[in-house]
Amino acid sequence: MFPGGSEWVLIFLVGIIFFGAKRIPEVARSLGAAAREFRTGLQETNPIGVEKGAGHGKTREQNR
Repeated sequence: MFPGGSEWVLIFLVGIIFFGAKRIPEVARSLGAAAREFRTGLQETNPIGVEKGAGHGKTREQNR
């Protein structure tokens, strides 16, 4: 399902054609920063009224 060695080479060459060799590191940095921010956002997400570790979606009032 994931690309193998030759597919990665092809993807890399297409990237060089589209973005140019000088912009590849900039694009990679942007993708890394976006992925990091997404993961941080997922970890910080806490539905309103639900305590961390409360389990089963119980509200604070139901846990008392």
